Amino acid sequence: MDRSAHLRNDHSWLTAAIQDTNSRYLFFHKGQVLTDGTQLTWQSPLLCKTTNQRVFLGILDGHPRFACNVDLPMTVDNSKHISTRRIGSHLSSTELAILCQAQSMLHWHHNTRFCERCGTALHSSLSGDKRKCKNCGHEVFPRLNPVVIMIVENGNQILLGRQPQFPMGMYSCLAGFVEHGETIEAAVIREVKEESQVQVTGVQYLSSQAWPFPAQLMIGCIAHAKSSAIITDSELEDAQWFDRKSIGQMLDFSHPKGYTIPPSIAIAHQLIQGWYSREPNRSSSPNHHSHLQ
Repeated sequence: MDRSAHLRNDHSWLTAAIQDTNSRYLFFHKGQVLTDGTQLTWQSPLLCKTTNQRVFLGILDGHPRFACNVDLPMTVDNSKHISTRRIGSHLSSTELAILCQAQSMLHWHHNTRFCERCGTALHSSLSGDKRKCKNCGHEVFPRLNPVVIMIVENGNQILLGRQPQFPMGMYSCLAGFVEHGETIEAAVIREVKEESQVQVTGVQYLSSQAWPFPAQLMIGCIAHAKSSAIITDSELEDAQWFDRKSIGQMLDFSHPKGYTIPPSIAIAHQLIQGWYSREPNRSSSPNHHSHLQ
């Protein structure tokens, strides 16, 4: 999809596009997207009977595309509102990118209502790409939060941990937000040390993934352990070293303790599976999508 940034300030074009019956809308209700279960369901603007925020996404197949929230759930033919976490693995990479953009932007508008300088209500600008204060002129742009997520390798083992809110038995890569003044490499080293007390070196970037819950950019890395003793912090319920045999069992759901890893929609799954196949920057999974963790 062409995001068509040059059209976002063209008010006459946008006014016409919003009402153009050839335009198409992606409808969300409480974070769930309208879909038939296999692809996104685009609808005519005639069905957009709401004053809620509209976000211009871009041009796809020659037609303007918008996203908006609706107050009541919709059912159109065989389409209904489904959680984006459930539908993600069924979508093409193009639709996943669109879904991430739409959901993140709508969430940002919903949670960015007032000026952080003077407290005045903000209004939408640039067809949803900016919010502006009419009182003091302050401009607010969508925020994207970088998160490092990493394979920590120690010979033929990798370090995985679990948080208390994870599904029973699920272990995943360690991860954390990049802080101000940090490089990606420094964030990996710090996060691993804080969560497990394991010291790492040789950080390398592998791949990235958009994660719209609500607005993260997951930065996948691999690092090599300089120590092996694990002491978990308050964020982790447990952390362990897993060898290649154990990872294989977790991938095919045959681990004797019932341990698993995140589903194939997750970048964590791709990093773990890539390490297991000794190609940590690739994945043999037919369900690999680069836009959703």
